[in-house]
Amino acid sequence: QHRKVLESGTAREVAELNGQLATSALSMISLLYFVKAKQEEDPLRPAITGYGPRDQNERDAWKRAGVQEYSIKIGNTYYSYQRLDPFATTLGIVADLAQQINDTDFDGDGAQQVVGMLIMTMQNNITNKSYVQGIDNLFQTISDTERKGAKFIGNIMGGFVPNVFNQSMNMEDERMLLETRNYLDYLRKRTPEWAPSTYGNRTDLPPKRDPLGDALTMKPKGFFGESGGIGAIFNPIYSREESTNLVDNELAALGGFSNPTYMMGERNIDLRDEYNENGIQAYDRFQELQGSTLLNGKTLRQSMDELIRKPSYQKLSAEVSDEDASLDVESPRKRELRKLLSAYRTRAKLRMLEEFPEVRKKLKEVQNLRRTGGK
Repeated sequence: QHRKVLESGTAREVAELNGQLATSALSMISLLYFVKAKQEEDPLRPAITGYGPRDQNERDAWKRAGVQEYSIKIGNTYYSYQRLDPFATTLGIVADLAQQINDTDFDGDGAQQVVGMLIMTMQNNITNKSYVQGIDNLFQTISDTERKGAKFIGNIMGGFVPNVFNQSMNMEDERMLLETRNYLDYLRKRTPEWAPSTYGNRTDLPPKRDPLGDALTMKPKGFFGESGGIGAIFNPIYSREESTNLVDNELAALGGFSNPTYMMGERNIDLRDEYNENGIQAYDRFQELQGSTLLNGKTLRQSMDELIRKPSYQKLSAEVSDEDASLDVESPRKRELRKLLSAYRTRAKLRMLEEFPEVRKKLKEVQNLRRTGGK
C-alpha cells in the first residue's frame, strides 16, 4: 500500500505518508535515546529493563538483586509491562535494543553487529509472549531433545491440571519455587497441597535454591501491593522489589556464581537420584547445608557480608584487568568470594555424606575402582 501511494498517489497523499513515516522514525529514535539514557544511569538497576543478561549465572544474580525483565521501575519496585500489548512489544524491542547497544563494543563489521542485535531483539520479544511459548518450546526441543524434551512433554502434561489450582497458590504471602525433572514433576508442581491426586503434589518436590543454598520464593502481589490474597490471583502485572541485601547486590554486580554440581564420583553418582529414609534428596540437603553450615561461628552469607565490608576487600577491583581480559579468569573480588564459597561447599559435602551413608558407600566404590584400574 505504501509503495502504491508513493508511485501513483496524489501530492497530498505522498506528503501525508512521508510525514507518517518520519514521525514514526523520530518517535522510535527518541524513545530509544530515552531508554538508552535511563539504562546508562544505573546499568545494574535500569529504570526500564529489557530481557536482561543472557548468561544464566548473571541473570540469576540479577533477579536475586530484585531486578525484573521487561519492567518499569517505580520507587524501589519493578512492575512488568509484558501483558500490556501492543505497547509492551514496542517498549520491549526498544529496551532490548538499548541494552545491546550499551553492551556492545562496535568494532570490525558494524553492519553485521547491528543485524545481529536486531535479530536477537526480535527473538526475545516474540518468544517471551505466552501465546507463542508453546511453539518456541517445540523448536527448542527439536534442537536439543535430550535436555529440553522432558520439559516440553512435562509442560503439556501440566496443562491437564486445572489452572485454577495453580493460580490459587498465589493467595499465599510467599510461594516456594520448586525443582522439576521428570514428567510427573510438572503435574506435582501445579497441584496444591490440599488437592488430592494419585501422582502427589508440591510437597514431593525439592525447592529451587540459589548458589548460596537459600530456597527461592516468589511473593505474589495484589492490585494494591498487598501480599497474596484474592487480588494476587487476578493481578496480571508481576512486580518485584529491589533487594537491600549487601551480598545479593554484590553478587549481581560481579556476575554471580553457579549452583554446585549434582554429580559426584567421576560423574557416576547423581545426587538428585539419592534419597534417605526420610525422603530427603541428597542434592537438596547438600545445597541446604552449604547455606546453614557454620565456619568460625558464621554462615556463608554472614561470612560474605563480613568480607565485603572490609576495607581490604573494597580496595580490590571488581573488574578483570586488561592483561587478563583474554583469559578465563575472575575479578579479584570474585576470587575472594569464591574461596569462601568453596570452603563452605567442601564442609557441606562432608556433612551430607555423613547423613547419606548409601551415597558415601557408592563414592568409596567408585574411588576403589579408580585406584585398582577398574579391576
